Amino acid sequence: MIGDQADIVARLYRWLPARWVPTGPGTLVYAVVSGFATALSGVHALLAYAAQQVRIRTATDGWLDLIAGDYFGPSLPRNAGEPDPLYSARIRREIMRERVTRAAIDRVVFDTTGNHPIIVEPNRTSDIGCWGQGFAWHSGSYGSKGLPFQVFVTTPRQNPIPFPEMAGWRVPAGAYRQPFAVYALPSIFPPPPAPDAAIIAAIERVRAAGITVWLQLTNQP
Repeated sequence: MIGDQADIVARLYRWLPARWVPTGPGTLVYAVVSGFATALSGVHALLAYAAQQVRIRTATDGWLDLIAGDYFGPSLPRNAGEPDPLYSARIRREIMRERVTRAAIDRVVFDTTGNHPIIVEPNRTSDIGCWGQGFAWHSGSYGSKGLPFQVFVTTPRQNPIPFPEMAGWRVPAGAYRQPFAVYALPSIFPPPPAPDAAIIAAIERVRAAGITVWLQLTNQP
């Protein structure tokens, strides 16, 4: 493998006169060359590791935590047990995230909990109902002109069924070569439920200044 001890030993030997220097393990020259190769292979590995850390997509370990701190301060910590790939994707998603809109709140709650929240703005007519009117196609929430610049958000903490359209075991639709035969690897299952503080912090990062968000968290889907 390029950069390992054997590779560097072979490279160093190419610089030595073959007729003057004995080759192969067990010789004094091989011991000296192997010593240099061990140090140089370590340097090569360190350079390769450092090159990974200069891009968010390839960064690993504590460097991801430092990157999150540089961009977001303490507001985007690594969740307990969160692996590098998930944390890296979350950082990159936050950098490009839409903000200060209703859609931004919906998306950030979905990304955090796996649920689309119920969002009600008391001053938004399409969110509220109307007494005794035939054109009111569905019931809604109470509206109020006395609650300007406020929004009510209700969401479960986490979707208990991460793949609601996936057929389970012993279900005919989930048999091999059937349309709904979809099987998930453990690596693509969602992370553990986000703590309440993480949901609140996520909304705080995207809400517009001067807007009050009333949040209700439930344990039911």
